[in-house]
Amino acid sequence: MSCWKGALIAGGIASGLLFGPAAKAEDVVKIGQIEALTGATATYGWMSAQGTKVAVEEINAKGGFKVGDRTYKLELQQVDTRGEPREATVQFRKMMEEKVHFVFGPFLTNVFNAIEPIANQNNGKFLLFAGATSAHAALGKPDHDYLLRTWNWDAGSAGFGRWWTI
Repeated sequence: MSCWKGALIAGGIASGLLFGPAAKAEDVVKIGQIEALTGATATYGWMSAQGTKVAVEEINAKGGFKVGDRTYKLELQQVDTRGEPREATVQFRKMMEEKVHFVFGPFLTNVFNAIEPIANQNNGKFLLFAGATSAHAALGKPDHDYLLRTWNWDAGSAGFGRWWTI
């Protein structure tokens, strides 16, 4: 869970630096998570959703985080795609309309492929921390400045590399 906390804090700091003037009057940073929370592929989204929720609760319970002289709290918006691309596009469009600046997920390639055109239209307005395999191929391509690729250690050596143990 410490990785999630670090990512959330880094996102919050980036929010203060990149989007500071756009912060709400009560100094809230909106973050989102777009994953399958129910359905056949819910295992992938449910695990990260639980960790993210706990991390946000812990950060907010300690008063939030500071950027310069301002203190921010996190507002988490978690949406359930059910692993269905059509539902993902509806939910992701809503996040973009609500000015969610940081989005964790998706883990599923079919969901990433569905939201990618919407993300490209919003390039420069948010950051997406995606674990989907197809996100790797999109890194560094035009109109993908929003994309940060997370590494899924459980994919194994056939997927994204080797998980090192001590």
